[in-house]
Amino acid sequence: MRAAIHQFTSNLAIDAWLPGETLFSLASRHHIVSCNCFSSDTCCQLFGPGSASPRHDLPCGIDFFVRTTNGKFGEADQVIFERTLLPIYLPLNGNVLSEQAVIVLRGDRIGSLKYSLGTMLDHFRAYHPLKACELCMEDDIARAGVAYWHRMHQIPGVWYCPQHHCPLMIAPASGKAGRYDWCLPRQDFLKRFGLPFSTSRDSSQADTLERFAHAALALTSLAPAMFLDREMLARVYADRLVSLGLRKEGGKLRLSDCSALVLKNSAHLRTRSDLSALPSTVDRASAYVSKLCWRPAVRMHTLLHLFTIVWLFNDWETFWSATELVAKKRVPKDEPDVTDASCKDRGASYRRQLAEIMKEESKR
Repeated sequence: MRAAIHQFTSNLAIDAWLPGETLFSLASRHHIVSCNCFSSDTCCQLFGPGSASPRHDLPCGIDFFVRTTNGKFGEADQVIFERTLLPIYLPLNGNVLSEQAVIVLRGDRIGSLKYSLGTMLDHFRAYHPLKACELCMEDDIARAGVAYWHRMHQIPGVWYCPQHHCPLMIAPASGKAGRYDWCLPRQDFLKRFGLPFSTSRDSSQADTLERFAHAALALTSLAPAMFLDREMLARVYADRLVSLGLRKEGGKLRLSDCSALVLKNSAHLRTRSDLSALPSTVDRASAYVSKLCWRPAVRMHTLLHLFTIVWLFNDWETFWSATELVAKKRVPKDEPDVTDASCKDRGASYRRQLAEIMKEESKR
């Protein structure tokens, strides 16, 4: 069986990546060229008999893919870090989890990886819709003869094309839980929403989406070499709140002002499906800002960190400069803990809720 698979794939007309292409896109091209009747045929051929359905975001079976294509598309780590969505979740989750996640994707079972990466934290869903840029599709067809899925467009939080500075379109999921069958982007099934294409560059919504997309891509680029310590980030956020006059040196927040700014900055972003869990009420905005000051720092969803960067620092470069300054400072060991008892109680409740979610999911 293995010899037959090797012979089949080695004779494919598809013999190279297209620029910035995802693994899902390459597999979709294989599915079309090979004229497979069922998506499971392509899954089995490229990712092994344990792969039952297409995975467009965090595919497993990478080792099988490398073996069955004779390594012509790169080694396992190269495929994972350049052609999947895993990298955006690694800088904020630490080296140990990063290594475990890579092992999972190289194996034949995805298991509970999405929960381990914190994709269900803070009311978010593990939802990664397929997205495409209309102008990129035109360029792709002119250059390669086919439109395909670009990795930079699929990164969570990216809803603005970095190359053409225009809103991305979304592909409706073909199955349950936001899953997709093997497919390539086509104008007739992609949906456009939000601002009109012609006026997008001049709008505040476009500016917010573009800054968020830039921050998401910058965070993704840190993997696999750099990780951001949770306590260090908490200090960066706290210092920024103080410098903006939103928090006193003693630790008290100006919650009403903070909440107003949070809601103003989240309004444009919450219209996007994977960002809909951003704070939408005064109570949720207040709870989120309070969480930024909890000590010890509480784990947050990656997209919530990106939102914090955008509304507090405006852009990634300002945030990164502040992070470098904090990293160079020594925090005294006897620094007083400014966390009040109610914050500690909320933190304990938050961790219990997460533990319950993980327990329920492990039973499924």
